[in-house]
Amino acid sequence: MRVLGFFPAFFVFILDTAKGFLLVYLIHPPQADFLLPLFPYANAPLISGNDVHALIGLATVLGHDYSVFLRFRGGKGVATTFGVVLAINWQVALLIMGVWLLVVILTRFASLASLTAAAVIPVLLYFWSPPYFLMGLILFGLTLVRHRTNIERLLQGQELPFLVKPKFQTEDDRPMESHDQDNSGSSGNP
Repeated sequence: MRVLGFFPAFFVFILDTAKGFLLVYLIHPPQADFLLPLFPYANAPLISGNDVHALIGLATVLGHDYSVFLRFRGGKGVATTFGVVLAINWQVALLIMGVWLLVVILTRFASLASLTAAAVIPVLLYFWSPPYFLMGLILFGLTLVRHRTNIERLLQGQELPFLVKPKFQTEDDRPMESHDQDNSGSSGNP
């Protein structure tokens, strides 16, 4: 959001949420039983349609966070996680969206809001969708891992508030596009 602006960032949020939602929603637990033979213990009582549903959700977020197309780099998975939870239980998704908005309003830190919302996911899933509790814990763990630098900056008091653009300390800190615009015609050569 800080680099592209509000509308492009909102568009990316919608796409990432849709990715998480659609991949999980299109394979409902009862319909996921066709995937069970792919697992060696498919007939065991530990494997259910809910488990396959949760695995698809986890794979979607992992694929976003560690994309093979980006050399195992990727996003932080917050919007994709939201989409996965939305597909599993829309009430839980609305509550975590409310938690996120409340924390942003109170603190102005999107990273803290994302971490808080992610911490609430397993708790809400435990009460509203118990088969997905473990998935919620793993998604929270992934969010913690992907937000390591944000947590460090929050603890050091250096995290930027939501919608605040960074001020660059030196020429080298600015994005390349800024260098190209500022240096055109200023080299002193005709």
